[in-house]
Amino acid sequence: MKKVARILLGVVFLLVVVALAALFIADSKYQFLRNGPEVSHETLVRPDTSVRIVARPEGARALIASELGVQAPPDWVLSRVLPHEIAILLTPHLDTGRLELDLFCNPQRLGPVISEQSAALGMDQAYPFITWNSNRLASRERGVLVQDGYLDMDQNVRDAVQRHWGTLSQLSRPRVEGSHIVEAVADNRDGTLFALLMTLNAKGIIELPIAEEDLAKGLMPIATVRLMADLQSTDTAALRLVVDCVPQAEPGQITATSFLIGGLLGQASVVLKDAYNVDFTGSKKAEGTNIVADYTLSPIQRLLR
Repeated sequence: MKKVARILLGVVFLLVVVALAALFIADSKYQFLRNGPEVSHETLVRPDTSVRIVARPEGARALIASELGVQAPPDWVLSRVLPHEIAILLTPHLDTGRLELDLFCNPQRLGPVISEQSAALGMDQAYPFITWNSNRLASRERGVLVQDGYLDMDQNVRDAVQRHWGTLSQLSRPRVEGSHIVEAVADNRDGTLFALLMTLNAKGIIELPIAEEDLAKGLMPIATVRLMADLQSTDTAALRLVVDCVPQAEPGQITATSFLIGGLLGQASVVLKDAYNVDFTGSKKAEGTNIVADYTLSPIQRLLR
């Protein structure tokens, strides 16, 4: 009897060892067992990176669960698989005529799975106006997935940036605050916003309501733009836009820039209502060299479907 018991215990022990070995082998392939390191998008930032868009999915966990519906995993599972951070970085190069683009993801777990799924999304087909250097978010190290590419700038856009902004020495670029679900910051002291908007307009991604010269005049006083978004509820997002003008901007220039921003916000409101039946409402005011707009977006679920 004792011999049978020892055999049974030996078999159980062997099965446990095999199960643990299989678990660790699976973890080495799919990275689901251990939490990955928190790595900031700052590791990819270059001295001339002028646009950063950063999202922290954990802050939108309730919205994500709501969108997944009955397919949503338990909350404790969702909190352990959502990436720590996702970011888009833009770096303009007037000399080569390229707007360099970096997509960054800092996964907690399941990095290889996220990489495979990103390939299945077909980014090259979804965004053909971008020349991608790979077809997926590729792993550079544990906790770092990157996909990079670039947008070509037309020569007339490069010439216009040079004409209106000239060549600037090394700038100290603004950073994100890090306390919002989504935060975007852009440095326009070198004409980046103008170059980006004109490039997207040329490729038919957006339709600008004003001429090139008027756009340049409206954007020239702008030093930096910061957009912050947080959830008020699972169907309403609060957005704050803060535009800092250059210190030497004259009151008339700031007024013209405020008018331009108001027009762009108004056009966005019309597009969101017509295309998605989403309300985009709020107010804008100028305070010294700052222009601040507070808006709400609701219901945001219609933008996700």
